[in-house]
Amino acid sequence: MSVFTASVMSAEAVKTLAQAFISCGLDYCNSLFYGIAEGLMSRLQSVQNAAARLMSGVDVTTTSRQCHRS
Repeated sequence: MSVFTASVMSAEAVKTLAQAFISCGLDYCNSLFYGIAEGLMSRLQSVQNAAARLMSGVDVTTTSRQCHRS
């Protein structure tokens, strides 16, 4: 989170914005992602992981890798 954002918005407000704009936007456009290039899908996944980290405080990439190893 940037210094500007931290000084203007509460952590809860930042989480709400991430949920509203990132997660809901990805869900809304989900059907458009069918058949897109692997590079673009990777970029979208990284945005979604960043939003999940912001909202949960958990490192999603590490957690996901641990789940796949089990």
